[in-house]
Amino acid sequence: MEAGQKGSEVGLGVTGPLVTKAMPRLNIGFKNSTDGKDELNSYYQILFNNDVKSVGGKIPSVDFYMEEK
Repeated sequence: MEAGQKGSEVGLGVTGPLVTKAMPRLNIGFKNSTDGKDELNSYYQILFNNDVKSVGGKIPSVDFYMEEK
C-alpha cells in the first residue's frame, strides 16, 4: 500500500507493513474542507478554549477554507 511506503520514507518510526496493516482500522476518511467546515470550526473552538496558541491565537477565518471549483 502506498501509505505504508510513504510512512517508511518519511521516517515515522514504523515499518511500511505495519502502516499498511493499521490503515483499515484508523477510521480516517476524506471530507472536503467546505463540507466539513462546521465540524472543523467546532474542533478549532475546542483547541482554542484549551490553549489559544494551539490554533495560532485565533479561530481560522472563512478564507482558510479552500473553495471547490
